[in-house]
Amino acid sequence: MDSATRTRPLTTPEARQLLFLRAAEEADASGDRISLTERSAAGRAFLEESGADFLKLRGERILARAPDTLKAAVAKFQYPVAPWPRWLPVLVPALAFAVGWFTNELGADRRVSLLAFPLLGLILWNLAVVVASLVSGLRKKKKGEGAGFRFALFSAPPPQPSGDAWLDAAQIRAEREWAGLRAPGDVARGKLLFHVSAILLTAGVVAGMYARGLVRAYEAGWESTFLTQPQVSELARAVLGPASILTRIPVPEVPPQGGLSPAAPWIHLWAASAALLIVVPRLLLVSGGIQEIRKTAPDWRAVFTRYETMARQMAAGQPLVARVLPVQCQPDSPLRDSLRAILQHLWGGQVIVDFQPGVEYGEEDECLEALTDLPTHLVLMLPMSVTPEHEVHGLLAHGLQQKVMAHPEPLRALTVLDATAFEARLQGMPERPRRMAERRAAWEKVLGSAFPVLILDEAARRSPGEAAASVAQARDPVRPWTTAH
Repeated sequence: MDSATRTRPLTTPEARQLLFLRAAEEADASGDRISLTERSAAGRAFLEESGADFLKLRGERILARAPDTLKAAVAKFQYPVAPWPRWLPVLVPALAFAVGWFTNELGADRRVSLLAFPLLGLILWNLAVVVASLVSGLRKKKKGEGAGFRFALFSAPPPQPSGDAWLDAAQIRAEREWAGLRAPGDVARGKLLFHVSAILLTAGVVAGMYARGLVRAYEAGWESTFLTQPQVSELARAVLGPASILTRIPVPEVPPQGGLSPAAPWIHLWAASAALLIVVPRLLLVSGGIQEIRKTAPDWRAVFTRYETMARQMAAGQPLVARVLPVQCQPDSPLRDSLRAILQHLWGGQVIVDFQPGVEYGEEDECLEALTDLPTHLVLMLPMSVTPEHEVHGLLAHGLQQKVMAHPEPLRALTVLDATAFEARLQGMPERPRRMAERRAAWEKVLGSAFPVLILDEAARRSPGEAAASVAQARDPVRPWTTAH
């Protein structure tokens, strides 16, 4: 494989294929559908390849040996449905121009109203849009957000269930991830289409005015119940003054009410005002929209960093260790087995769950100081039956969060609330659901947003896959991670 091929970025079909494969692998953490041995062997075969090529070649080998149902699902998912038809970006601007052209701009009686000129409304609307765009841009920069709003002219139809729970789960997750990655670019393209259409609408109005003016004689006048001739003159000079300076066409004298004057200079000045106040600002917004589209293109290297890391570790035989730190609790063997099953559904069947000695009440500070060698995955386990305390549990969770965030490598973390004792205490009580909800809320208030919280209750022990899905955000690093850190 030559160097040009190795450095070629991922195409959209290749990226979508990897999104689906990643979702399929994580939905099959135990390796029942795609064996862990095959995943490891596929990675080992291409360990020397660069990031994108490693994942592509590994994925192709996995697919070559995968069940036909997975091959068919990936092939169907690989080529996305466009967010809108290809003809739409051409049709909408063309229709905008046509609407402008066929609008009866100059009046059926061949008289132009100086106070109800058609371009005046377009100019006012355009200025409002420009101001709104500037305010939206400033808010985005201040808040550090992506797109200030979300919309979709067309959206892909929801995936049809295949009857295979594994493939359906993988497809739903892959579609959700793709929609999140695609949304900023779709918004930027929608804005660009909006600005281009506004320019062509204005061009259609101006072109229509001049086309009709070439074959008909128009005159300008005005009527008003409230305004006088001096007031209309001041308004005309204020609105058309910049265009007059630019074109060196003086603003004509406003005729008396009911009187008429040649319309040509008025048409020239309004056309110049449209170019100055509509076309120029919109062209600037078009330029900004093009830059925004480029910036919102997905960074596939960042998207697949964790996927590549886990695939390489599996191929190299490096274990992923999930270290469980029990605080004020000592999980017995059945509880450990239940948690191990959930964590393997969450982080992959190859993860090794390492239970640490329990931390007693009052030993939290010593625990934080001793925790210097952080694992790839960290689990803070707390008893739900204990009343949470900000000075104890809150500070411990915050301290662990700071350590994880300061680590140079991407780490995953999870908080587990062991509900075994609390459930047993409430067994048979009608207020059990309410008490469980209140206690969970109390814990979440104390723990804050340090790590995702999993309630290890009877339902979680019975359905480890569903329990893992409820805290799927724990599959991602605690914070965005780049090699610059």
